[in-house]
Amino acid sequence: MTREEEIINAAKTFEKEEGFSPIVMKAKGVNSAAGIGFLEGAVWADEHPDSTCKWSEEDEEMKRAIIDNIFILKKMFRQEEMQTDYNRMIEWLKSLKQRMEK
Repeated sequence: MTREEEIINAAKTFEKEEGFSPIVMKAKGVNSAAGIGFLEGAVWADEHPDSTCKWSEEDEEMKRAIIDNIFILKKMFRQEEMQTDYNRMIEWLKSLKQRMEK
């Protein structure tokens, strides 16, 4: 089954349920089908996390390549701005890895 077919089947199953989730009832001013669908989709996504999303060796290699290249640029320019960008990139990569390992 393709991802598109999976989404369509999940939508058909979901629309058979009666009523809205509590978040829709709380969201005053969200009245369009798109807005309500967005809220319901966010709740559904939170309740159905993708457990197959794992940090792979390929991800680890990519992280090392990014870090190496940023380190080279940092050595070349020695600018405070570059150091800040370097630190932000490292923190982002660490947080990405932590999220994917959950």
